[in-house]
Amino acid sequence: MRNLIIALLLFFSNFIQAITGFAGTLLAMPGMIRLTDAPTAKLVLNMIAQISGLMIAFPAHEYVNRKELMKMFLGVTAGMTLGILLSGVVPSAILIMVYGIFVIAVSAVRLIGKEMQTKTALEDAAAIFAAGVAQGLFVSGGPLIVLYSSGKMKDKESIRATIAALWVITGFYYDFAAAFQGQYTAEIWKYTGLGILPVLFGTVCGTKILAHVSQKAFSTLTYGLLILSGVMLLV
Repeated sequence: MRNLIIALLLFFSNFIQAITGFAGTLLAMPGMIRLTDAPTAKLVLNMIAQISGLMIAFPAHEYVNRKELMKMFLGVTAGMTLGILLSGVVPSAILIMVYGIFVIAVSAVRLIGKEMQTKTALEDAAAIFAAGVAQGLFVSGGPLIVLYSSGKMKDKESIRATIAALWVITGFYYDFAAAFQGQYTAEIWKYTGLGILPVLFGTVCGTKILAHVSQKAFSTLTYGLLILSGVMLLV
């Protein structure tokens, strides 16, 4: 039963990700933490994000902004290093509580329709570094990297393809750090393998109906679900 629930969770989160362009990992993480544990959930969802990122970035490689990709890669990996180090010393219970608050805060801001962008070089650097820290801690740096990318790349296809490529590349850094620390277990590989088909089907299905649904309505629904997920982590 647990395996079935995980498969459905990964299908649903990547289905939403394909339609809205965001929130896949944020949506899946709370449930994965409850069904497994925080370290397992992070490693599995990092590899799942690499698979879905490849499905988005490879067909749209001509839209990838290589200059911005390199800039984000350098800042995010620096922040990830700090995030990974913190995740090794801060108790999981505290990290889960912080993550729940993080999900609720990000979702609430988006739900009320408030758009934010960085405007200065200092804000740019801070947003990229903070996204890296969040990625290292929770594999959820997407909302923060959008603060930067939405102000630097006006083409939605470019933003989508570049961010997808970013998580594929930085995912390898996360994989290497986890392997160096001996964190990979048979259970992690099992759940990752279990998730491959749901991710493929979820992404394909979401992409096919993308043109036939209201993205605004789906985004509102997704943020509502994210808030509920965040609350579940805190109770």
